[in-house]
Amino acid sequence: MMDDELARKLRQSAEHFVASRRHTLEEHEPYLLEIGRIVALNNRIESLFAAAISWVVSPGEVEEDIGHSLTAEMSYRAKREALVAVCKTVVSRHLRKPVWKHLAPRMDELLSLVSRADQREQRRNTLVHSTYSSSPLFGFSRAKVTAKRRRGLRWEHERLDVADLREETSQLLELLDDLTDFVNEAIIDPTDLWP
Repeated sequence: MMDDELARKLRQSAEHFVASRRHTLEEHEPYLLEIGRIVALNNRIESLFAAAISWVVSPGEVEEDIGHSLTAEMSYRAKREALVAVCKTVVSRHLRKPVWKHLAPRMDELLSLVSRADQREQRRNTLVHSTYSSSPLFGFSRAKVTAKRRRGLRWEHERLDVADLREETSQLLELLDDLTDFVNEAIIDPTDLWP
């Protein structure tokens, strides 16, 4: 059940938002720009998962259509699970193939990168599935209402700061760089694939 004080503040904020004409897209633009970057960077990470699966499924192949056909309709979680599963499988069953020599000792690193990606994906989901408003009481904020069988109705409210959103973007860029390096060095490794 929602705290009465929070319910009162949410009502006040909603009334202010409806009554005021000052709330324009321009006021929200810095926040919305960072939220858009967060979404776009998470999508790039998900695409990198799909590309890595393609390379594991058909290493060295010029055509990666088989791998992309497998991942095209997968959710983020399905791609994540598939990437870890295929990497573990090729390491455990095909360790003697030179193409996997760089992957085997780096499986813990893959699991760590996937864990970091999961944290960023959870934040992305929170931001994407929220409603945004701005008021003198809350500043720029997000609200989300959930109704689950286990907990019933639940309100989430969070005041957002552009600096925090930029930090999230920065963490995503760092993660994307780390994942790209990992895929290039441990999965693709062009020196083993091309003479």
